[in-house]
Amino acid sequence: YNEQSQGGLSESVFNHLGIQGETKSHRLQKFKRRNFFLTDTVKCIFRKDVRSSIPEKLIIFSAQEILQQEIESLNPKTILCLGATALAGLKHIERFSNPLSGIDSVVRACGQSVKAGDVGIIISVFPNDRNRPHENRIRSAFAQIRPRH
Repeated sequence: YNEQSQGGLSESVFNHLGIQGETKSHRLQKFKRRNFFLTDTVKCIFRKDVRSSIPEKLIIFSAQEILQQEIESLNPKTILCLGATALAGLKHIERFSNPLSGIDSVVRACGQSVKAGDVGIIISVFPNDRNRPHENRIRSAFAQIRPRH
């Protein structure tokens, strides 16, 4: 976790969840106190400047060999699926494959919720500058996990 980095996924996630603080570390502490956990589908460094898309074999391996156990140990009530890679990975985990089988586009499904047994899965476009046109739908997805005041 790089305290000095500006912007990025953490800032976007904190903003969408309404988490404020003086520093990134303060915001991260608030994120953790709310029992949120952020994880990547693919657990290795992948240079998108060399190859624009993550190979499906890598997504499948990462999901089935690492992400599945991580989800089982965390035992979440809700998963916020951020982006196409996350959706592809979750589809390769047996308990989520059937409930997610009808979703073929993160953009079209953004803001939708799916039940997989006792776990709710909320679909969202990845919240970055490139996806600003989908900002309202991204907000809708995050609103489903924000605490009500």
